Amino acid sequence: MTQEQIEIYSYSLAYRFLSENEKPWKGDSKKEIEYELLIKPNPSLEKIKSLMQKELKRVSKAEQFYIDSVASWMVTIKNMIEKIGDEESSKYLGIRPTIIDHIKSECSHPEFQSFNQYLIQRRDIDKCSHEELGHLSMLLTAFQRTIKIL
Repeated sequence: MTQEQIEIYSYSLAYRFLSENEKPWKGDSKKEIEYELLIKPNPSLEKIKSLMQKELKRVSKAEQFYIDSVASWMVTIKNMIEKIGDEESSKYLGIRPTIIDHIKSECSHPEFQSFNQYLIQRRDIDKCSHEELGHLSMLLTAFQRTIKIL
């Protein structure tokens, strides 16, 4: 995975997992940022950074929280890539489980089980940071919800 892809995932996941009142942008800027981060199939890091710079000229506590969150997600993503590789990481970071017909529950989905094992490994054996554990928990929950919808 390239550094650019890691940064795009960091911006996107930090934004996705902020509550509405923690998101510092409003109106058209918010729509543009959400399109680039959450909807566009191949987001441009240059465009994301440009939108952020435009909006971050008036740095508030919420905006600083977002910037810190991006940096924290970057650590989580780099650790994930190092431990489980690009392909598997991309699937979890993009919250794109493989569609499998006729599974009993989302918890029996092999990718969910694999991701859950990774989280347990990081929590119990590797003793990752609380922030990383929180990120992995949010991702696992989003992954599980996506499987349920499919």
